[in-house]
Amino acid sequence: RWLKEGDSNSKYFHSCVKSRERRNAISCLKVGNRWLESSSEIVEEVTSYFRNHFASSPWRRPKLDGVAFPNISEEENSLLTAPFPLEEIEDAVMNSGGNKSPGPDGFNFEFVKSFWPLLKGEVRILFDQFHGNASIPNGLLSYFIALIPKVARPSSLGEFRPISLLGCLYKLLAKVLAARLAKVMDSVVASTQSAFIKGRNLVDGVMVVNEVIDLARKTGRGCLVLKVDFEKAYDSVEWGFLEYMLR
Repeated sequence: RWLKEGDSNSKYFHSCVKSRERRNAISCLKVGNRWLESSSEIVEEVTSYFRNHFASSPWRRPKLDGVAFPNISEEENSLLTAPFPLEEIEDAVMNSGGNKSPGPDGFNFEFVKSFWPLLKGEVRILFDQFHGNASIPNGLLSYFIALIPKVARPSSLGEFRPISLLGCLYKLLAKVLAARLAKVMDSVVASTQSAFIKGRNLVDGVMVVNEVIDLARKTGRGCLVLKVDFEKAYDSVEWGFLEYMLR
């Protein structure tokens, strides 16, 4: 039926929307040993939880001064800092998913692609301004936080995974920068890291560990394997630490 009616303004479409709304609604929430059921209490708890979750921690972090990290070459640096040609921006637009959930601006990339001939001039101005002063308007930093359940019936906020729904222009800027960084990542990331680098596979690391363990068993040699799982690892990285590492 969805193939026939799609997202047309029909009774069927609105019933699908209402069904999804009921399924995603948080009608009650467990905090410690008590349950919250009123909307105001749930909103207050969610706001407080994620405000603390994303807040900066006062912990004293060790410095890494004197550690020899790999550096990019002058040629690679020139590649990263060059002005943004329209072709590079347009390529990022056309390679972006069209129907993903929109951010506060209400637009997805399907809209941007459809009206690209009208929008490309203004988008180019945004990129030129970003290249000139290394800053973007505050409005582009606005986002919605959507809570994705980790389990079938979540009862506490720890059982939700927060994702940020950002606007198209922010995503476009990030995509162009990520494409540039991908060209130099091999120079600064060790070959032993198998994840999050184009051309490398997360499974490669698992296979290497299995081979090491198998060799240790066959030769009777000692072997130590350390597995560390950082809860919400990416959410806990301090902006100050990232800026310190980039200097």
